[in-house]
Amino acid sequence: MTIIKFFILIFSLQALIVSAQQLPQHNEFQELGLSFDIPSGWVGQLSGEAVMLGHHSIAGLIILTENQAKNASSLKALAMEGVVDEGIKLMPTDEFILVGKNRVEGFYQGHFNGTEVKVYAIGLINGLGKGMNIIIMTESGKFTQQHQTEANKLAASVRFFKSIDSNVTMKWKNKIVGTQLKYMHTSGSSDYGGGYTGSSDKTFIELCSNNTFSYYSSSQASYSGSGGSGYAGNSNNNDGTYKISGIGEQAYLSLHFNNGEVYEYQLSTNDQGNTFLNDRRYFVSDLESCY
Repeated sequence: MTIIKFFILIFSLQALIVSAQQLPQHNEFQELGLSFDIPSGWVGQLSGEAVMLGHHSIAGLIILTENQAKNASSLKALAMEGVVDEGIKLMPTDEFILVGKNRVEGFYQGHFNGTEVKVYAIGLINGLGKGMNIIIMTESGKFTQQHQTEANKLAASVRFFKSIDSNVTMKWKNKIVGTQLKYMHTSGSSDYGGGYTGSSDKTFIELCSNNTFSYYSSSQASYSGSGGSGYAGNSNNNDGTYKISGIGEQAYLSLHFNNGEVYEYQLSTNDQGNTFLNDRRYFVSDLESCY
């Protein structure tokens, strides 16, 4: 995930994070080969490929994302480019500094959708797999030394190790890779005057063994009655690559569309073994072949 994509979420998500289902204090991402501890007073949740942490009394958010930099100098060069996009302009306040061979840190200052903000960023390099970016951001007038201290607490807890698939990830790979996940729902009703309204929703996700997928969804709604009739509908037909990953006992399916969109689903089953994506039941059937 790019820095721009998760900045868009920052101010709108803070209130939701502190009230949402929380991540545990200690978190291991075996597929990424890293672990970290959430500092006391912070609570967090997954949002796409980022971890968002909010606090009840400290303004701003901590955002964690992976990085794939091979060395600190290349990560520093990327950081020094700043972040410029529609409504966003964040530039380094000074030269980012190298701390040893595996850490880069520095500050951004600028504007985000008309708000002046300050950002403290830490980039950690991992020669065994994925590295980690730690960013804390808030309005400039609310940024204090405590923000930097909290980010450094988290950075000190990060541990890297050789990446492997977790047991929960392997369970879900065995269950849904090479299958079609199918959701279908229809509804309709009639009134005393002979009018009728109806709707239908369909989603088909085909997960190939080479980590590619195809996706099709459609929704339709219609009505008819004494006042006339009408119809509305839309569809989405696309493809891309997918990833199944786990944190603790929870697994997630991420669809990375070729157009840049990312859909994320929380995977679960009930006592009967039925499959649910974001609490919506999907039927699982084998694929005869992939495109």
